Amino acid sequence: MKLLLFLSIGALAYSVGSGAVFAHDCCHHTCGNGYHGCDHCGSPMNSQNGTQSKESSPANRVVNLKTLEGKIVEVIYLPGVTPESGMVDVRVQTSNGANLVRLAPSGFLKQSGLRLQEGDAVTMEAFPVAAMKGDLMVAMKVHGNGLDVRLRDSSGQPLW
Repeated sequence: MKLLLFLSIGALAYSVGSGAVFAHDCCHHTCGNGYHGCDHCGSPMNSQNGTQSKESSPANRVVNLKTLEGKIVEVIYLPGVTPESGMVDVRVQTSNGANLVRLAPSGFLKQSGLRLQEGDAVTMEAFPVAAMKGDLMVAMKVHGNGLDVRLRDSSGQPLW
């Protein structure tokens, strides 16, 4: 009975728009906004039907790889299925302006030893994508606090 109540509450919460809280684990399974994988965090899956797509493939966006050098002005922790699966974004202030950059799940970053906070100087290689709410860049690798951490392989596939 308790399980049925829990599932009913979860289904209700999902149907009123908070499904992303329950299902946001980019690149591993269905995203809460109807995406199979997540175009905005580097998944090679097509956002509409869950198939490989040349248009949505990170390999096609990686050719637009840019180097960002600046300071972190904001760290954003997105909710995930578990605390360790929530994605981490950072806003990096460069000489050309601020850029929102998707990194990786918080658990992957912790495991790599990379601990970033506001004020830290970073250098990143990232490719731009159009996200649901504005532009976003997806980091391939990050250099910060004396560490070099690769987040995605040469085709843009996540390493977690």
